[in-house]
Amino acid sequence: MPLDVLQAYLDYLVSTREIRAFQVGKVKMYEQFIKIIDIKDSYEKELGDKTYSFTEIKNEHGHMVLIQELQKDEYGHAEPIGGILIPINQLGPFVDALLDAKFKE
Repeated sequence: MPLDVLQAYLDYLVSTREIRAFQVGKVKMYEQFIKIIDIKDSYEKELGDKTYSFTEIKNEHGHMVLIQELQKDEYGHAEPIGGILIPINQLGPFVDALLDAKFKE
């Protein structure tokens, strides 16, 4: 496998929050980001022309919500193209911070 193809795939995995990248000296390291212990609940929601999945999980860091943007292929299969993992006890403050930012359309 060519190095640029491998790097592109690693970048994709980092962007979907399946792995994380970190630097150790001159070496870039990767490790699995989400070690799911239990999936509590999951659903998808279409907002405009975007589809998002909301998954309540439990991992080694505690009770979390995984929010992922999904993109459907020509067969209707949804693949994550980005995501964020938020501790469930920080979900309210996270939403408050978004509302406080006063983004405009």
